Amino acid sequence: MGELMEEIKEKLGEYIKNKEALIMNYEKLSEKAKHPVLKGIAKDIKNNKEQHKKMLEKLLEHYKS
Repeated sequence: MGELMEEIKEKLGEYIKNKEALIMNYEKLSEKAKHPVLKGIAKDIKNNKEQHKKMLEKLLEHYKS
């Protein structure tokens, strides 16, 4: 069971890093976008990814304790 828990924690850490990269990319897109609709969509997606990251971080904390 301990090996499975370590694998879960490792995967969650990877997902969090991936979310961080996506957040940065959508932030850049929202800053560079000329059209207000595209700018708004990029901001909304970035916010969604930030929410996912927070959920994953809480889940990781749960598995660490």
